[in-house]
Amino acid sequence: MRKLRFASIWLATVCGLLAACTTTLPQNTSFKPSGGKALLLLVVPNVSWATSQTLRRVNLETRTFEKDIVTLESYASSINDNTHTELSRVVTVRAKEVEPGEYALVETFGLVGGAIESSVTQCLRSMAPVFSVSAGQINVVRVDFVPALSPGGNLRAPAASRPTETEIMQEVKASLAQYPGMVGAPLLAPLKRFIQWPEKTPSFLEKMSGGCAVPAGFTFAP
Repeated sequence: MRKLRFASIWLATVCGLLAACTTTLPQNTSFKPSGGKALLLLVVPNVSWATSQTLRRVNLETRTFEKDIVTLESYASSINDNTHTELSRVVTVRAKEVEPGEYALVETFGLVGGAIESSVTQCLRSMAPVFSVSAGQINVVRVDFVPALSPGGNLRAPAASRPTETEIMQEVKASLAQYPGMVGAPLLAPLKRFIQWPEKTPSFLEKMSGGCAVPAGFTFAP
C-alpha cells in the first residue's frame, strides 16, 4: 500500500502542476461478467482537489485482512466526469475491476491544491464500513456518507440531504452508458457491517508516507 501511496502523491502532484492528466478511465475500458472478476464502482463526494480511497479485502469469518488492496484515485478512476448532470457535481463514480469478496474502506487521502504539504490522510480504524462485492457483477459501493469523505456525515444515520438510491443509480447508469465495454446491470453492494482495529505503531515507510497502519486482524464495531 505504501508503494501505491507514493505513486498516488507523485502523480497527483504532477497533475496539479501540469493540469494535463486525464480524469476519466479510457472509454474502451471493458468488463465481462463471465471473467470471474467483479467491477467495483465507488461513489464518493465530488470535491475540487485530488483524492483517493483505499479498500482492503477482508475475511469476516476469521476477522482478518486479506492481501488484496484496492486504491481508486480521482485522477485515474473516474467514469462520470463527462456526464454533465446535476448529480455529477455532487458525487464522483470511480471504477476498478477487483477480486470478489468483502471489502472494507480503510483509508481516505486528499491532496488539496496539488501540494504534498497540504495532503491529509484519514484512517477509518474506529468504524470502517464493509461491503459485499460479487463476482460477475457491477457492484455500486456508496461511501459518500462516510464522515471522513463528507463532513457532517453519519455512518449509521445518513443525512436526508444525501442523494437517494434512485438518483445514485441514475448517475451510475448515465456513466456506464459512456463505456459500452462494461457489460452488466449495476446493483447496489450491500453494507455488511462495520469493523474496527487498534492503532498500530507505523513502520518507517508508513511514517514516511503518512498512510494507515493496518494490523493483521480486526473486531466488529458495536
